[in-house]
Amino acid sequence: MVLTPIIFKSTEKKFNKMGIFIQPACSTFVATKKATLNGETIVGRNTDYSAIHEWPTYQTVSFVEPTDGFKYVQIGTAGLLLWAPGMNENGIVVCGHYMIYDDIDPSGWCIPAFTDAILRTAESLEDAINILKKNPRGVSCGFVVTDGKSKNAFAAEVSTGKLTIRWLEEDHVIMTNMAVSEEKRKIDFVSRYNLNEGCPARYKRLEQLIKSNWGKIDPSLAAEFMGDHVRYTTQTERNAYGILA
Repeated sequence: MVLTPIIFKSTEKKFNKMGIFIQPACSTFVATKKATLNGETIVGRNTDYSAIHEWPTYQTVSFVEPTDGFKYVQIGTAGLLLWAPGMNENGIVVCGHYMIYDDIDPSGWCIPAFTDAILRTAESLEDAINILKKNPRGVSCGFVVTDGKSKNAFAAEVSTGKLTIRWLEEDHVIMTNMAVSEEKRKIDFVSRYNLNEGCPARYKRLEQLIKSNWGKIDPSLAAEFMGDHVRYTTQTERNAYGILA
């Protein structure tokens, strides 16, 4: 993560001309209130990354009971700390995303450290924001944090120098592996150099699925969204790249 901006800047002109296939393909959406069938809060999540073909073999659900915090559960892969999404006993849900920002310093907290701190100590979204604000950020990433009790959520675009929060709009929020806020797009390599059609395509396809199923979304329909194979830009079915699944 730390080396990525260095590599991008050193080959900037080549990337501008030919584009580069970027591996991370995590997609998260939150829908609640009027967007869902019964007004419940639903989180949809895909975790796609290098060696994803190995992950299902060792898929693991971890139940964590810290002596100094809240109990929580994480869904991931045995031996892998990276992006495991989780939920604590207060109904706080955390989903992490890898981003490629030109603003990173290794002398801060990593994604698993922030995830653990939020799950272990947060009772509200305000608690989660304070954790992201007050601790040194050695990351180039994003978090979607949801509170089931208040039916609210935010997407945090996170880097060393700046924390940008996007709240629910029209009872939903979406995150892939690119910046959406204008201030973060200035340092986001994917946005600046149009390197990965997959990021905006996955974002727009989730937006399309949510709006076309407005007021009907339930857990079963959410699972269909996360298994979707239609590429937004062409509206054709594909087996890889630029699709949610």
